[in-house]
Amino acid sequence: MRKSRERGSSVGRSLLAALVTGFAAAVLVVGLLAAHLNAVLLSPTNFSDRAVTVVRSSSVQSLITDTVTSHLLGYVGAGPSVEPLVSTAVRTAISDPTVIQGVRDTARSLQSGLTSGTADTLTFTLPAIGPLIAARIASQSPAVAAVIARVGAITVVSVPIPAGAANALHTLTAVARDWLLILVLAGVLALLALLIAPRRRRAVVWLGLGAAVGGLLLAAGYAVGRGLVVGALTAPGAGTTAGVIWRVYLGGLERTGFVLAAAGLVVALVAALLRPRRQWRAY
Repeated sequence: MRKSRERGSSVGRSLLAALVTGFAAAVLVVGLLAAHLNAVLLSPTNFSDRAVTVVRSSSVQSLITDTVTSHLLGYVGAGPSVEPLVSTAVRTAISDPTVIQGVRDTARSLQSGLTSGTADTLTFTLPAIGPLIAARIASQSPAVAAVIARVGAITVVSVPIPAGAANALHTLTAVARDWLLILVLAGVLALLALLIAPRRRRAVVWLGLGAAVGGLLLAAGYAVGRGLVVGALTAPGAGTTAGVIWRVYLGGLERTGFVLAAAGLVVALVAALLRPRRQWRAY
């Protein structure tokens, strides 16, 4: 009778420890996601630096060059000698420090709107780009340069942000501010699972496996989310730009997921191979 009662208590503790372990793994993933969002979204400097990285990527630079060149040729005409001249000037102008500073200012404004939940459009505009391009071709074609110099800002991409997505992002930024508290909670839950478990070595194995599964889910969520976002955008160039933005701003989540998965597997493997200590057998 006593052995039966002890066996039932052990099974109950094992089940409770498994439940707490799963919860700890889930909280750990949420904490890592919150930590990444805190670093990326809540820092205007970090956010604007990544925006510059997006603009300097080869695919986005090609998109900007093609879009701006096409826009300008609508003013000056698409002559056989004009198009390569304008395209080359655009390619060099978008690397101008004035343009880069404009990108930073636009990114800071967008970051403020995203964190407050008021942003309704993801827009990338090149302010006062005409004079910069005109200065680069004035010596070769003064007439074309004079026309281009009168061109003001050019919008490269403008994608509406659904109200639901804006609200969700606002909620995520609120959670991101508490990333450290969430990670501490994950640690407390892991410790609680060890204290509850009748066999601690086995509990360590399950904690490692839980972390590994959480890491793989984090990496998979990054890949699936990227595919859904890019596939949902049909405007010309929007999918390409969204893919680069996703990689630059959220690519760290994929790496974090794989590192967490690898670390969890190592912990689980080591715990499974180690011989249990005598004082643990009483549990």
